[in-house]
Amino acid sequence: TEPDSEWIDLFNGRDLTGWQPMKTPDIQKLDTHVPDDDGWDVRDGAIICETDANGWLKLPGEYGDFELELDFRLPSSGNTGVFFRSDRKGHLPESGMEAQLIADDYSTPQSPDFQLTDAIRSGALYGIRGPAKSSLRPVGEWNALRIRCHGDSVRITLNGATTAAVNMSQIKELRDRPRRGTILLSNWQGEARGAAFRNVRIRELDASESPPSESEGPP
Repeated sequence: TEPDSEWIDLFNGRDLTGWQPMKTPDIQKLDTHVPDDDGWDVRDGAIICETDANGWLKLPGEYGDFELELDFRLPSSGNTGVFFRSDRKGHLPESGMEAQLIADDYSTPQSPDFQLTDAIRSGALYGIRGPAKSSLRPVGEWNALRIRCHGDSVRITLNGATTAAVNMSQIKELRDRPRRGTILLSNWQGEARGAAFRNVRIRELDASESPPSESEGPP
């Protein structure tokens, strides 16, 4: 078989060439995503979310079997994530999958009703599987995220620790979700404002090779 692709930089460190800001004007109608002209900028070699508007930033291309790496930094009470294998329809974490990134691992939640569970802690596969303890660095520090998808195998690594590992075919909620789609940076209800991203790169994996086995157990 051919070797896996070389790493490709998706962000040039200067501007948002190839990326598309999007917004969802009505969060009760989650399939009404429209292009936006602003809300995201580049400063000091990093992508910065600058808007309170509900939306997201779309990376170029579609990917099925891949490894994605990026660095991110969260503000206090920041809440974002990386959607992947998304068809961009409906509620994005469920139209594909999401690697959750939330500063409440280290800060006091704004809402007294908020309860941080494993499935929504930073590094979790949102709503499905997450780490029993935080691997997030303190608010304001840079973190390293890796997402690896190979067939039904999905693995998320945060700062060198595996935080979620699943086999999609073994989990009811994931069986019918796309195996290919776009990659997006989330700004749900404006909660990503102040979040920063840099060193975004990807490499495609050979789909013909057998992926590593992932069990339903905790990572």
